[in-house]
Amino acid sequence: MSTGLVQEFRPAAVKSAARTIVGAVMLVVVVAAGVAVASLMWLPRDIRYEVRADTLTVMLRAGVWRTGREAPLAAITTARPVELGSGRRTAGTAMPGYCVGLFSYPNVGAVWQATTCGRSAVLIEATGQPKAIVVTPADRDGFLAALSAHRPEQFAPAPFAPAPGWIWVKLALLAPLLTIPLLVATFFMAPGRLRYEVGQGELVVRTLLGARRFPLAGASARACSPGRAVKLTGNGIPGYYTGWFYLDGGRTRVYASRLAGGVLIEGAARVFVTPREVEPFLTALRANGAVRS
Repeated sequence: MSTGLVQEFRPAAVKSAARTIVGAVMLVVVVAAGVAVASLMWLPRDIRYEVRADTLTVMLRAGVWRTGREAPLAAITTARPVELGSGRRTAGTAMPGYCVGLFSYPNVGAVWQATTCGRSAVLIEATGQPKAIVVTPADRDGFLAALSAHRPEQFAPAPFAPAPGWIWVKLALLAPLLTIPLLVATFFMAPGRLRYEVGQGELVVRTLLGARRFPLAGASARACSPGRAVKLTGNGIPGYYTGWFYLDGGRTRVYASRLAGGVLIEGAARVFVTPREVEPFLTALRANGAVRS
């Protein structure tokens, strides 16, 4: 038997402080990671080498971060061209066209470098510098001559052309930013959208993403307080559980505000819900074809 009357039931109220805290922490982490990656990958990066009357200055810019390194010209003991072999980064940044930080090469050892990742470089050793400095000026000979003559001049790094597919890598690394709306929806909006409607021979579960319908004819329904529930897929955050769970001895679709004190419906599908008012909800299920077990 079913009735044309559709009754709406809200889920059991659950304090959401834990969900709010977890959601806020995750949001801060994702936003920070997304902004850091986006600024590093998409904002301008620049390297400049400046020979002054008494100092060599390496100036760096990556997004909003600016830094640099200086070496007194009088302290430089070696400045020579070098062809770098296959090296490895030990600390710093290694992106196409921007290799900055501590690297190690079999032919020159451990160095601090600020280069466009090319092989043709200049190796500089200076008293007081913990590591040799490696740079890749576009005009390598002119740079060495300026160092030798202490002639003030600024040099651009060797040009770099990224691989054609690099744009797709940059787009893929924006993925953390794309999860921000999903996090906001899951932690702060979706719990308030959960509703149960009973009428016209079916249970309709409404969530933020739409509605799922479950026929009630011949289904059994009973109050249920699962002893243990294991999430298989879906959401399992305080105050909002949706997806597939192993619950009360079977694989179950869960649309609940908690994993206790709910109703288990077994028919064409096995469904666990947590209406605020269990007895009126069971009565509505029976009026629409379910059998109370």
